[in-house]
Amino acid sequence: MNARAVAWLSLPALLVGTECAVATATPLVRMLAFVAATLLAMKVVVLVAARHDGVRVPIANLGWFVLWFGMHPRTFVRRRPPGVEKARRWARVGAANVVVGAGLAAVAVTACSGWFVQVLLLVAFSMVVHFGLFALLAAWLRLRGFAVPLLFDAPWRSATAAEFWRDRWNHGFTEMTALVVHRPLARRWGRPRGLLASFVFSGVLHDVALSLPVRGGWGLPTLYFVLQGLVVLWQGERRSRVVTFAAVVLPAPLLFHPWFLAGVLGG
Repeated sequence: MNARAVAWLSLPALLVGTECAVATATPLVRMLAFVAATLLAMKVVVLVAARHDGVRVPIANLGWFVLWFGMHPRTFVRRRPPGVEKARRWARVGAANVVVGAGLAAVAVTACSGWFVQVLLLVAFSMVVHFGLFALLAAWLRLRGFAVPLLFDAPWRSATAAEFWRDRWNHGFTEMTALVVHRPLARRWGRPRGLLASFVFSGVLHDVALSLPVRGGWGLPTLYFVLQGLVVLWQGERRSRVVTFAAVVLPAPLLFHPWFLAGVLGG
């Protein structure tokens, strides 16, 4: 059995182990545990794939493995001069987003009710984590000489669904699917099928993160990402922020389905 096969087997093995460990935990704890297990397993898969492609990461310098939520190790191969100005800008924006997100969360739990609480808490979480803490982490790593990108880079500026998913939303996840799913399958089956396969794979991982912890809503996150893949292929490079926003947001209840909202957010 080759190294890639062993690496891929780490994903189901870790998920089964995680289910046994957190079977009776709360949905929130279960979600965090499954996300951590999936991230660890996919880091192993990506590391093996990157080394196969010629990216050599010294074992003594695997800060990427434990410090960074991006999924390609190439930025940790060697250090560069610190990007001080960019780091300062990202740090300011990140800190501001943490404050705004915390404020939204406080408003949600003290002054809102019903489904609006859930929506506001999702937005608050994204502001604190995606646009806040991740930006602060990226700024710190830039100061350390690692040329990491912003993982969430102004997604509201996206003019196409392809731009949104490829360049602006969760850049680390895009790196991962491109390296281990899209590129290998596109070489064999062609770009459209490779792209759809990468979205299906993304959906399955989101089912692990959002449906498995609450034991409900199976397949809905996968359906959401299948729709996103079809939109990317249909829209192509026809630029429209309105169409892109509608395509990403309107089906979002498939992703954040009622079982997830009730279990994790107490809806």
